[in-house]
Amino acid sequence: MSCEKGQRRTQVLLTEDNFGQIKGKNGETKPVKRFTWTNSNNVSVQLITYGGYITSIKVPDNRGKIEDVVIGFNDLEGYLSPHNRFFGATVGRVANRIGGARMTIEGITYNVSANNGPNQLHGGFKGFDKVVWEHYVKGRKVILTYHSADLEEGHPGDVLTTVTFELTENNELVIDYSATTTKPTCVNLTNHSYFNLAGNGAGAAGLYQHVVSLNADRITETNAGIPTGKILPVSGSIFDLRLPKVLGDILNNVPGQAGFDNNFCVIKGLRTGKSFCGKKLITLKVEGLWRSTVTNLEYSSTLSDSDVSSTNLLSLNTSTNINNTIYFSLSRGTSREWCFTPVKPTAIHVPISSLLITSIQLINYGGYITSIKVPDKKRNVEDIVIGFDTLEGYQRPENMYFGSTIGRFANRIGKSKITVEGTTYQLSPNNGPNHLHGGIKGFDKVIWEYYVRGNQVTLSYHSPDLEEGYPGNVVASVVFELTDNDEFLMDYSATTTKPTIVNMTNHSYFNLAGHSKGSTELYKHVISINADRVTEVDSQGIPTGKLPSVSGTAFDLRIPRVIGDVIKKVPNSPGYDHNYCVSRGTEQVYSFVAKVLHPDSGRVFEVYSNQPGVQFYTGNFLPDDDSLKGKGGSVYRKHGAFCLETQMIPDTINHNHFGNAVLYPGERYHHAAKFKFLIENNN
Repeated sequence: MSCEKGQRRTQVLLTEDNFGQIKGKNGETKPVKRFTWTNSNNVSVQLITYGGYITSIKVPDNRGKIEDVVIGFNDLEGYLSPHNRFFGATVGRVANRIGGARMTIEGITYNVSANNGPNQLHGGFKGFDKVVWEHYVKGRKVILTYHSADLEEGHPGDVLTTVTFELTENNELVIDYSATTTKPTCVNLTNHSYFNLAGNGAGAAGLYQHVVSLNADRITETNAGIPTGKILPVSGSIFDLRLPKVLGDILNNVPGQAGFDNNFCVIKGLRTGKSFCGKKLITLKVEGLWRSTVTNLEYSSTLSDSDVSSTNLLSLNTSTNINNTIYFSLSRGTSREWCFTPVKPTAIHVPISSLLITSIQLINYGGYITSIKVPDKKRNVEDIVIGFDTLEGYQRPENMYFGSTIGRFANRIGKSKITVEGTTYQLSPNNGPNHLHGGIKGFDKVIWEYYVRGNQVTLSYHSPDLEEGYPGNVVASVVFELTDNDEFLMDYSATTTKPTIVNMTNHSYFNLAGHSKGSTELYKHVISINADRVTEVDSQGIPTGKLPSVSGTAFDLRIPRVIGDVIKKVPNSPGYDHNYCVSRGTEQVYSFVAKVLHPDSGRVFEVYSNQPGVQFYTGNFLPDDDSLKGKGGSVYRKHGAFCLETQMIPDTINHNHFGNAVLYPGERYHHAAKFKFLIENNN
């Protein structure tokens, strides 16, 4: 962006250039980029992708003189040198010190790297300040992302960290930190810029003139820099900076220290969002008057006082043993019981006095739902999803995703190719020339980390960059919960280090008469789908780009239809295997998707979601013979079960008018789905 002579720039200008290269362990080089923001007030900020360093902040004083007010170096070598003391760095995983370089989380003790005597400081020897971050530019925002591997510097969990930087026209540098994890871990991110508002070369003489105030009434007591556990009031001490004080008057009087190096506990305001933390002004004494000569620096944060004074725990997802397949049994009732049984599930029956007694089983291999048991109108309980009794069954090639969690991208991608932000990626073809359900090793073929909180089971998985051809490190999680209203909730989320595509779903096969009852009972099911359009596909199941109306066709399921009456009328297909475009309402979270009734048993299954599509599939590719045997030796044959897979429209990435399938750094993929089980007594 450029300005004509005499015109004032009214938008922030963001530019990018090269700042150098980093050599990797294997001799490869990684470029380091520098970003520069400049607004119309002549305030500028520079940031580099190595260590997330803020290398320059230039602001004018009230006479218009511009000074760089942060300490740093002119070149990359300076930031790589041992003389660099985190000058402007993005610090993590855990900012500040961890006493004894040891921490205990969920009963497990971790020894982290000791790089500050016996303690850990600012994330260890290779903290976030010593890595090259991925970067993505969105408008005037620069988004840095970094995947920190499990046990990096001793910290548990794969952590995907995102930091978004933006300079505004109001002279505000906004820094937004976020992280997702696969195990309970500690995360405490910050920026470590060193300021001198008189200019970065003004030294102690300039610093002593600063007037500082901090919005804090307590301070963290330390011993040799390590918190003792006590939070002391600042009142009446040198640490009471609630009223402005000149640094030169107090700096040399800090007890036992050469100056301030203390954590202040910020007073959290009643308003939501940011709390005021502190304010500094550089002042000069002229003719007996104190006058401000450099713009005010204010800092605000969304952390509360307890957050600031202690390490933040992210207990999002967890596993203690990734080599063990764990079964989860969720039973509806006034009290819930859980069963964690390796390899073989143990069903738990919780007797209650209520309409339904619903139980669900889940394993952390592939995120498979292995069992859903619900009663009929005579209170006879049946398992209504097909599957296997053992882990080996789910690892067999005959397993057609029976109950699995699907990803990175559900359904088909034509010719196994995608183009994201101008770059074409070749995905693994596993369905002829096309890519199906995430490829040869999709999310259905990995062991997920797990974490249990109350009645929720959270599964999480780190998908590395270019796994199955997909760009970006992705941390995906699914939260499963069975409620007392016989609703089974599945909440999918994901974050990424690069622009990528994510489309997750569950692939359970249902037969409401019972998993073993076959096509005879499936044909009795009555189905309705809340959709007035369907995705047209070619002979390989790849969308053509057309979204025709269902009106007057076998695809029109807006009014309840008996499956047996319409399944053979589906054109050019042995049954339904089509995406329906859901007619979405104004609901905040869920839209009604579909309802299925099995009249003889009275079992009703309803589906809700926030996604634009649902794949209705009637088990067309199950075998015609008795070769496929599942739970209890049951035979699963063609048309023996149906699927309702909530999703994006298939192959969205290759059809712009289908919507947006791209997940960008700094964003969160979110898919909320709900299965609801009911009984309809039609006697």
